[in-house]
Amino acid sequence: MTVPKALADDGLLSTAEVAKKLDVHRSTVWLWIKRKMLPSEKRGSFHGIKPSALKDFLSMYDIENAKRPKRKRSKS
Repeated sequence: MTVPKALADDGLLSTAEVAKKLDVHRSTVWLWIKRKMLPSEKRGSFHGIKPSALKDFLSMYDIENAKRPKRKRSKS
């Protein structure tokens, strides 16, 4: 999903942009929003995240890179 121009002018990040920055899946960002861990601004169907809110979120939860290493599957 692309960020609507009016919202991009406000400096809001889309969930896809946040996911890419943190190297996590977009559904992880949605989960953080749903659990009220990451504040977002809803405008229509768009949820935008302020860069300052993202910075606060990262420092509060001490997240550098939220993506976990992939587990190796055991051969059976």
